[in-house]
Amino acid sequence: FDEYDDDVICENLEEASVAMDHAKESSTFLLKLAENMEGYSLDSSGNENRPIYSKKIGIIDIGMIHVTIPSASKYTDVINTIWDYNDKQKVDDIFIIGYLARVYTPFLVIMEQSSIYKTVRSARKRFAVAAKIKVSNDTTVIVCPTRTINFFGTIVKKTNLIEFLENTKPIETYINAEKALAKLGSNIAGYIIKHR
Repeated sequence: FDEYDDDVICENLEEASVAMDHAKESSTFLLKLAENMEGYSLDSSGNENRPIYSKKIGIIDIGMIHVTIPSASKYTDVINTIWDYNDKQKVDDIFIIGYLARVYTPFLVIMEQSSIYKTVRSARKRFAVAAKIKVSNDTTVIVCPTRTINFFGTIVKKTNLIEFLENTKPIETYINAEKALAKLGSNIAGYIIKHR
């Protein structure tokens, strides 16, 4: 934890556990949502190396990008590049951009974001869990942002977020993923990186 300011490190194990449950639920949901490509159309503005598929469910836009990394040995490098939320020199704004608000572990944090695509802070802060989760030896899921945490203050070291994490609207993972997304009515984003 030497690389983090002391005021963002959270040593509350109960809060870390609740945050991890929050991240795992989002990870499971992203994997389920990615299983079915039915109804997606290829966006003609995407390039051939990074095809973008899109679909609309009610008022929610879903986008999926399929990227193949030419070398299987780059698997870990790709994961680390996407997860490096402190890299202000990212060449592509689709990677994680936000301000670190809380660190539970190097792979589980809370980010302050005005939007997943913006680098400037807005007057109203939004917080979401970000996590890098190794699902299996060949699959890693990075979620960021998960559902927005309904906390409108400033997160300081003594802030206890357990209640706010527990009261975040749950994802109904036991129903069809698209129906669950429509019921959730909230943005969720992430990356599913598979080693092939």
